[in-house]
Amino acid sequence: MNFTSIQSWIAAVVPIMLIGCTQTVSDGPPEVRYGQTECAHCGMIVSEARFASAICASLEGEARELVYDDIRCMVLNERHVKMPTDARRYVHDFETSKWLKAEEARFIRDPQTMTPMGSGLLAFAPDSPRAVDGVPYSQIESLLKRDKPADHEPPATQSSDADHSHP
Repeated sequence: MNFTSIQSWIAAVVPIMLIGCTQTVSDGPPEVRYGQTECAHCGMIVSEARFASAICASLEGEARELVYDDIRCMVLNERHVKMPTDARRYVHDFETSKWLKAEEARFIRDPQTMTPMGSGLLAFAPDSPRAVDGVPYSQIESLLKRDKPADHEPPATQSSDADHSHP
């Protein structure tokens, strides 16, 4: 094999190898093995879909699916770990347990509902009666922008967490 042949071979093979090594972030929410998957923030087992959340992102060149047992764990983790701007966030609708894009969900704190970490933070589809019946709600952007709380901070009440209210 002469020098030109080696250059041609390298030019053809290296790009294919690089494509094979590139990991892409999934287009949708991750598959969660409830009762087995650990929360990426607190390490507890993720056991109930209606409280679970996830972030799919490329971190340090590796496609990652971070799953959380409580929406608050996702929020706390993201306040401590810089996520890329194209990170995809997902939450479950509390009523149906279907995945929602976090940017589309409405978040309500309900101190009467025991979430895994005691936050009372619940997600609802934008058209859910709980999200449009006059109860103040938050959107994910405002939850992520709050000052960094201590991990032991008690959950806020509904009224102190509100960004919006409906007539």
